[in-house]
Amino acid sequence: MFWKITLAAFALTFALSGCYASSPMLVTVKGETDPLEPAIQVDTRNYSKPYVISIGYQDWFLRGSIDKQTKTRSYQLYVIFNSAKWMYWDHARFNSESGLVEYAASRVGSKESCDKNGCEYYEDVIVNIKRQTLDEWSRTFAVIRFSSSRVSGYRDIAIDPEEVKEFLRNMDEYAR
Repeated sequence: MFWKITLAAFALTFALSGCYASSPMLVTVKGETDPLEPAIQVDTRNYSKPYVISIGYQDWFLRGSIDKQTKTRSYQLYVIFNSAKWMYWDHARFNSESGLVEYAASRVGSKESCDKNGCEYYEDVIVNIKRQTLDEWSRTFAVIRFSSSRVSGYRDIAIDPEEVKEFLRNMDEYAR
């Protein structure tokens, strides 16, 4: 009886706090039927994650492109950071089965948002990644550390293997 009450309290806590995933896990596919688009775009932007990004937090998603003629695929990790100052994120590293891997990160967007309480700095960063890396991430939780060559500090993000699996399933399905 104790375990039932504990489990019910735990579930209720998650449901009331908003941590309970009530939104569907979506992978978005665009361009597959549009003859004016040369590529199919796939992303996990809407994959059961909140979009509330406070200072010190981030949101991430995977996005990919499939050339309609050649079926060539490209893959990216897209991260939206919110910081108390400009960070100029330009490195992403993680441990792989073959050792420590480092990728270049590129800032593709930025926005400063100020009010009477101060400023927040949003930076959109992409990392071009290999299919082999995604296959590895689909088997285990991966932690990616972002850092900057210009400013001290780093930020870690955890990659959900289930999201990676769903993304790859869609990329493979639309590449046929």
